[in-house]
Amino acid sequence: MTLQEYTEFTRTTRCGMLIDRQMVLPVLALGLAGESGEVCDKLKKIIRIGSSPKAMDKDGILKELGDVLWYLTSITDELGLTMDEVINRNVEKIQGRVERKTLYGTGDNR
Repeated sequence: MTLQEYTEFTRTTRCGMLIDRQMVLPVLALGLAGESGEVCDKLKKIIRIGSSPKAMDKDGILKELGDVLWYLTSITDELGLTMDEVINRNVEKIQGRVERKTLYGTGDNR
């Protein structure tokens, strides 16, 4: 599936999400935060329990990452952007930080 096909999929699965259009972005943002938190919680358990294969719930992490992707793609689409734009802008930003040797610094505009 391409990024565009996935974006179209997210449209069909969020179409009846809310009647109040003003609440769509806040609800999506909260969903993204919640799902990201679930990824972090699963990773925390690996650290707490130990990194044994038994402790690593890769399938659970995979599912939560999918939910993160759904919310991220939905927010991107609601803003009239594309995932390609997000990816390309991020690559430009990271490459610039590598070139300026500020990859591990602090602040948004390093």
